Order: sequence, then C-alpha cells, then structure tokens
Amino acid sequence: MVGVGQTLTQSYLNSQTVYSNYYIDEPYENNVPPATMVNIAYWISLVNPNAQFFFSDWYWPDFDLACLNYGNGNYINTYYFPNSNVHIMCDQYGGNGCGTPHQFWDRYKSDYGYQQRNKSNWISLDYSFDWVELLIVAKGYSSPGYFDHFWVYGDDPDVNESFIQSFDSYAYSTGWISNYQLQAVNVYQNQTVGSCAFPGSNWQLINTYYTGASRWAHF
Repeated sequence: MVGVGQTLTQSYLNSQTVYSNYYIDEPYENNVPPATMVNIAYWISLVNPNAQFFFSDWYWPDFDLACLNYGNGNYINTYYFPNSNVHIMCDQYGGNGCGTPHQFWDRYKSDYGYQQRNKSNWISLDYSFDWVELLIVAKGYSSPGYFDHFWVYGDDPDVNESFIQSFDSYAYSTGWISNYQLQAVNVYQNQTVGSCAFPGSNWQLINTYYTGASRWAHF
C-alpha cells in the first residue's frame, strides 16, 4: 500500500509504479474536499482497475449526532460516491467516549459493511490492552476477500522493538500470522588487517544463527 496526498495529480500518478492499494490519511480531519477524493479514486481506477483506494477516519461512523453531537450523518458517504474502489478504515485506537475500539469496529461493520466499504482497519501498537480483543474480533469478521487483513500503526517514541515482538506473539496466537522465525544473528569477519570500518567489502559473512529470545513474524 502506498500513501497519496491531497495534492496528487493524475500525471504524477501515471508516472509512478502501479500498486494494488492506495491510501490517504484522515481526509475529513485534514479538510480534503470530496471532489479531490473522487478525482483520486477515478485516476487510480484508470491506472489499475483492480486497485483499492483506502482512507481512514477516527470519528464515529457517519458522525453519529447522538454520540459526537456535531457533523452531517451523510458527509462521509460523499467520499465514496461515485467510485466503488474507495474503502474506509477505522483508525480510532483508544475510544473517545463514544465507545471502545471494539465498539467502533462493530459500528463500522454495521454502517459500512465489510463486503462493501470497510475491508480493513488500523491497529495501534500503543494500545497493547486492545491487541488480543481486536485481533479476535478481526478473526470473527474475516471471510475470503473481506476483512482478510489489517494494518498496524506505530510512529510514537514509546513504540519500540518490544511492542512489535509482543504484537507478533498475539497475532500468531490468534491466527493472523501463519508462521514465525527466530531472530537471526549474523557473524561477520574482517578480512583486511588494519581496516575496521563496517560495513565494507573487507567484512565477510561467515555464520548466521538464531536465538530463542525473539520471534519475528512473516506476514
């Protein structure tokens, strides 16, 4: 999946590598005009008729008035029309008074339908207390072609290697990762006396072994 911005032009898109999935982050929150979304979706369909165009949103679906007390209940749907290749992704990670992430996902399923508009959601590495629940929920939603994947977000200072390893373990235990390998340690030997700069042509890989301490997932 490759990210696109609201300043994307058709000529630029045509000059780039063709991808299967395109993504724009939170267009409503970033004041992207619906006309821009329609244009991008159309250009993507010309480049690759089978490509999916995803966008994210962290409000309650359709800006439910009873929950957030503002917004237009039909506004999000303007991002869909008229292109069938556009899909919404929930990126509400911790709940905001309108419900837990699990409840957000349920509401997205109800409002947008996994067979139609909501094929995937975001999971944040920051909220480890939600990992197991969301992975189990995602497993229950999944069916061939519908919600058969999710995307993991981690871009904050507290997202470190231990978060990734723990998430991999949960994802493996819930069936989202089919196998794993142990962490590899590579051993190099310096072939040139007096030159210690690494990396360089004087260093040769002589051995690789695996530790039992870490698991790295194959997605």
